[in-house]
Amino acid sequence: MSGDELGPGLAIPSHMLDNFIATALPSMESLLPEQQALIRLATMYINLSERPYLDTRLLAIMQAWEFLSMAWVEKPTLPADLLCLRSRVKRLLRDWRQDHSSSDPDGFWGSRLVSALDWHGLQQQVEEFASMWNIDLRRLGVDLTLLRRVRDSVAHTGRLPEAPSVDAESRFNLLRNARHALRLVLLQLLGYRNLVVVNENGWKATKRMEEALSGKYGAV
Repeated sequence: MSGDELGPGLAIPSHMLDNFIATALPSMESLLPEQQALIRLATMYINLSERPYLDTRLLAIMQAWEFLSMAWVEKPTLPADLLCLRSRVKRLLRDWRQDHSSSDPDGFWGSRLVSALDWHGLQQQVEEFASMWNIDLRRLGVDLTLLRRVRDSVAHTGRLPEAPSVDAESRFNLLRNARHALRLVLLQLLGYRNLVVVNENGWKATKRMEEALSGKYGAV
């Protein structure tokens, strides 16, 4: 490949494309139209995550994980302690708005406070969605908490979060690992469980799907 192509390159060896098409087309047709649209959107986000800026690339991958997880996994109920906290925060917000009616007229700050508590449920959704396809995110090097922190910072400030302990190489590895895991999910979701492309000691290699899921090989 010349390096000018859109996206991160092949996820499966070229000689397996016929096999992939034979399984992917009927699998795709069996899904709801909304799910089909999300798979196409996730594929677009994966392609867009290859370049040019690391902040938007990380944002795109986390967003793809989020909307796919929300489409395939029911929203979990918060545990009792967080439900209690959420209720108290909403009650406090109501009282605060009565005292400061001209502040936060569109509810932006209030919604940020409440939505912060929803991350617990969304993280559960993403982890459950990944586990549906035998994906252990930690084993594949995906730090969901860091990925979410990066996603929020880029979405709300347009910049990567300031974290001296997390260098550019670590963020790049996070992008590559999260994208690789997502591609393994999409391949299986479309019925493909054959050979895939991985990184073995710095070189591209072809391994069986179960080997790629083991975490012994890196992302491409």
